[in-house]
Amino acid sequence: MTRPLGRRAELAALALILVAAAVTRLVRLDLMEFKADEAEAMRLALHVLGHAEPGVGTFFPTAGLVASVDVPNPPLFPYLLAVPLALHRSALTAAAFVGLANVAGVWLCYLAGKRVFSTFVGLCAATLLALSPWAIVYSRKLWAQDLLVPLMCAFLLALHAYVVEKRPRALFWLVVIVATATQLHFSAWVLAVVLALALLRSRAAFSWRWAAAGAAAALLLYAPYLWHLAAVGREATPGAPPHVGSPVAPALPHRFPTSTRDALAISGGDRLDGLVGSQPFYALPLSVLVGACGLAGLLLAWRRAKSPEDALLRLLLAVWFLLPLAALTLVRVAPFPHYFIVVFPLPFLGLAFVLEEAAQQRPALAAFAAAACLVAYAALDVRLFTTVRDHGGAAADYGVAYRYKADAVGRLIRSNPGRRIRLSAAPEYAVLAWNDEGADARALEPSPVFAVAETFDGPERVHVREEAAGG
Repeated sequence: MTRPLGRRAELAALALILVAAAVTRLVRLDLMEFKADEAEAMRLALHVLGHAEPGVGTFFPTAGLVASVDVPNPPLFPYLLAVPLALHRSALTAAAFVGLANVAGVWLCYLAGKRVFSTFVGLCAATLLALSPWAIVYSRKLWAQDLLVPLMCAFLLALHAYVVEKRPRALFWLVVIVATATQLHFSAWVLAVVLALALLRSRAAFSWRWAAAGAAAALLLYAPYLWHLAAVGREATPGAPPHVGSPVAPALPHRFPTSTRDALAISGGDRLDGLVGSQPFYALPLSVLVGACGLAGLLLAWRRAKSPEDALLRLLLAVWFLLPLAALTLVRVAPFPHYFIVVFPLPFLGLAFVLEEAAQQRPALAAFAAAACLVAYAALDVRLFTTVRDHGGAAADYGVAYRYKADAVGRLIRSNPGRRIRLSAAPEYAVLAWNDEGADARALEPSPVFAVAETFDGPERVHVREEAAGG
């Protein structure tokens, strides 16, 4: 066994981990990605608060963004974003809310690792989660799935309480977390499968009372969305940007290797070229190594379990890890890396378990492997931040960072005092203009129409020109 840490040393290590998580998730939020999805989430949150949108008026959202599978998402994420926007009407405030939730997720990862495995596993997994490039990317913008990580860690804690500690009340939280997570992204329905397997294999703690309470809470969470589907159908909310349609799904033989690469990429830094244009040569092998070791660690932990309850829980974790891969291979949809956020923090827990086991035989080798992984993560993180800072991001995906778009809209408003700004460009500029003008439809002098162009060279990455005169 690894040498146990004293309580003070453990708390000091945890504090350093949380500081690292806060720095990577909260520093320079003005460099976050801000495109149509993020703008639409902010627009809906402003409508939740009762603000009137020019040309649209007011309405209360009962659905969220249209998913890539052409189905409207539930509206929980705009409801949550309305909380920070009520305090300060800024996209940066809302992004800080998402970032803080993910810092809490790193803390919950530590608690889950310590409770399910050991203090070492908890601290090591939390460190990996704090510095993992994709975990950072999916913690710094206004995207519903960016709130999944803390929910995944909370689900793991509740699953341990139900399966191992046999606490009936945990069933309530399991059902509520599933209902919450599936509102944020449909990929979280894998949790319902994990919960069903837990209920089938562990009945000792089952309670109809807590199950009914959880179902009632879930129904309450889903009530606005169910009303929307029944009364409105699959139509988007008023004023929503046109949906570009679902990407073409590859054939089954191609979906498996693509989904496998995405499942491994989420653990390391592979596929970051979509955000920053290119990636170091070691990103792919790092992802394969971390992902494969993570799964191997979960299976090894299952084999090393000391009680039937521990064995069941750890087997469920391995199944949870593999479920998104199986689903995205069998279901005819185009896979993306963010569909695998639902496996966090499992690969890091599995890798931490492998490192702990290795430390018993080869402590120097285990320490070197852990340090090498963290150094590689840090190098990828630095490359990600500096590329976005210097070039705005990748034109194909990340696009121009938020700060440059907000600066362009701000300059346009200041140069046209007392006039309502109209933009013929991507919807995020219209949302920023509406918000900067006060987020209330009031009588302003009609303005010309302006066109917005983005570029990736030079200090001014967004250019605005007058397109046509008139009201």
